[in-house]
Amino acid sequence: MARAHSAAKAYDFSVAEAAAAQAHAIGSQGAGTPAAHACDALRLEEAVHGLALRSPEFSASSGLWGWQNGVLASLAIIFCAGTLLPAETTFVALLVLLAVPFLFVVALRAVALWHF
Repeated sequence: MARAHSAAKAYDFSVAEAAAAQAHAIGSQGAGTPAAHACDALRLEEAVHGLALRSPEFSASSGLWGWQNGVLASLAIIFCAGTLLPAETTFVALLVLLAVPFLFVVALRAVALWHF
């Protein structure tokens, strides 16, 4: 989250300034004018930091959320525990774990067939 806030400080301009720069760039002659460069810089900043500032929950710039860290840590612990158990027990546990999402898919398709 700190990375998004530091990027927000670098991305500090108002919508009115961006619109004024774009209007000035459109009215100016040639692509090499300072107004055109300013407009390009604003577009670049929007492309690079726009999603992180508007919707940080959809952006990869903030890293993992707390619950994601917990899930990854628990999966690592379960994997290590599985290597300590006998192979058959680990295989049965893996099959049960993979059967749960498959059961939801089958249930969803059965409900769709029953509904239509």
